Amino acid sequence: MPTATRLWFRFLASLLAGAVVSFGGIYVFNLVVDPYGIRGDQGLELATRPYLELNERLHKAYAVVHARPRTLVLGSSRAETGLSVSSLGPDAYNLGLSGATMFEQAAYLEHAVMSAPVKRVFWGLDFFAFNGRLPAHQATFDPDRLATASRPVAKDALASEGVLSLDAFWAAIKTCLGQRGSEVTYAHGVRDEKLMARRVGKDPKAAFERSLRNFATTMYAGYGQADRPREFDPFAEYRRSLELCRRRGIEVHAFLSPMHAWQLELVHQLGLWPEFEAWKTKLVALHAEFAGPNGEPLPLLDFTGYHEYATEVPSPAQDSAQPMRYWWESSHYKRSLGDKVLAIVLGTAAPEGRFGRELSVDTLPSILAQDRESQLDFARRHPVSAQLVSRATPAVAGTVRAGDAIRGL
Repeated sequence: MPTATRLWFRFLASLLAGAVVSFGGIYVFNLVVDPYGIRGDQGLELATRPYLELNERLHKAYAVVHARPRTLVLGSSRAETGLSVSSLGPDAYNLGLSGATMFEQAAYLEHAVMSAPVKRVFWGLDFFAFNGRLPAHQATFDPDRLATASRPVAKDALASEGVLSLDAFWAAIKTCLGQRGSEVTYAHGVRDEKLMARRVGKDPKAAFERSLRNFATTMYAGYGQADRPREFDPFAEYRRSLELCRRRGIEVHAFLSPMHAWQLELVHQLGLWPEFEAWKTKLVALHAEFAGPNGEPLPLLDFTGYHEYATEVPSPAQDSAQPMRYWWESSHYKRSLGDKVLAIVLGTAAPEGRFGRELSVDTLPSILAQDRESQLDFARRHPVSAQLVSRATPAVAGTVRAGDAIRGL
């Protein structure tokens, strides 16, 4: 073989060897740092993993497999932020996801049930999550990560995006460089309250108005608009999940998540109160179909009413003499309220008036009537709050009615 040819092959071999070593080094580095937290407690112990916040769906798809929980908390970021799993036992995991529709929640439940010995589910149901006119899932949702009954083994994170990607490499580098930055943790799947404190800042009242604008223009967009096609059937997804739990012998503890009075006022001002009542009515009917051996319906508790916690007045500043005790903003409740929710759901505490009412075929008419009266009373007694809700959503508040388009998606 001519000398030039040998030199050329030697160069190619060196280049290939260097590429393999570099690739292997990147793989090991990503594996050890684990910027997305996909290895559970097997990754490097770090004070913070800032990339978890924007990659919840990637993180939790694999973290729940490593956790192998017997008890799950399901829901949106309301449940993810407000419900600690400490009272549910050491084998509990919070699978709440930010902005999750019922399509996503049902998919992650099936994944968890196929991947772990789940025996109990505590499910915080949200009005917005049943908006079938929303996109069925967020852009970061990937069904290949999730196990299903027909595909019990999901995509391996260690051979895909979690480790073998340039995005993971840069995330790992920035994770190492960001250890002195803001703490971002999801212990047992629960969103660190420091994240919410950072988002809210020092003015909860302004945070309330921001969250109201977001719900008016996005999360409630298209609700009740009959001529707008549905992206998914939320009640079909919920039914499918309840059927899965019944087949697997899994206890379901479902409840309607707390809503601040300003959020309820927004629902009213958008003309969505009939949809809100229809949501409860359909849930009660669905739960009645899943009756127990003695004919008792699947329990459903309601924390959405105008109780003393829902009417807490937003403080003007976080460092004021009276910081908010129970709310981050109009959508997310604090753990201090979430603990009360779980205590009532678990039966270790009694319902407090309108906080934790049992929804059933028998109680539904009186609860709906009570809430209609309470809404009118709140608007009369708190006209400033009602005006603030209107000002927070100037483009739509006071003008949109059921069946009208709510743009913003």
